[in-house]
Amino acid sequence: MLHHLAGELLIVIIIILAVAVVTVSLYVFHSRRRKTNYLGDPDTDLRYFIQKQVDFNDHVVGYECLLRQRNADGSWTLPIQMEQLPLQRIVVLLKQTFQTLPAQEIKLAINLSYSQIVSADFMYFVRWAVSTITPMDLVVEYDAIHRSEFSINRKRLLRRVHQARKLGMIFLLDNFSLTDAEVTRIAWLLPEVDIVKVSAGEFRQAETQAWSQLNLKTWADVSTKYNLQIMMTEVENKADQHLADQLGVGLRQGYHFGHPTNTGGQ
Repeated sequence: MLHHLAGELLIVIIIILAVAVVTVSLYVFHSRRRKTNYLGDPDTDLRYFIQKQVDFNDHVVGYECLLRQRNADGSWTLPIQMEQLPLQRIVVLLKQTFQTLPAQEIKLAINLSYSQIVSADFMYFVRWAVSTITPMDLVVEYDAIHRSEFSINRKRLLRRVHQARKLGMIFLLDNFSLTDAEVTRIAWLLPEVDIVKVSAGEFRQAETQAWSQLNLKTWADVSTKYNLQIMMTEVENKADQHLADQLGVGLRQGYHFGHPTNTGGQ
């Protein structure tokens, strides 16, 4: 009897120790992550630059907010670990950016990562942004190409995006490809997507007849099925603009229409 009780007690002690080890490990991990998340430090000088998005007639239909970090020499560069930027810090940065923009019925786009979208703060962020930036529409850009399919919870992401779209958020999929393989890979997400971005470099392949017949037909079918808009990015010259005209792509973005602008003016 005592031997049996001793065995059960040993099992209980082992379980308690295992739980304690896991708890401490998680605490250490999150503590280190908070300490190494320099983007959350208010002393880190961050700012949103904006780049125009235009239509067929070169009229501004939106701006994309592009995060930049100020270096010791005064230059601004793309920060690393952007996916770790707390949404609370994004709110502060967006407030500063929004104040510099005209109050027009256009779109204001911001890039968010998977971890930011599925975070506990995301829905609060969407409610705040939708109500604050009015009359602008909030666009959240998501770059699915840089995320492993095995490292995301599809149902959780779809649920968050679906809820946010009900609140008025527009969901944009960045770095999209007009191939059958890409459409198949990301088909699970397309019902919640409003706009896709495709680089002008991919459209230039349209000069090849085989590519044009295959992939433009794929795009036509997909856009009709999911009611998607397309935006051509990396439009750098008049040739790219002419290509967009030929293909009937109404939304454009790129250096041809303007480089990212520092909203702070310095």
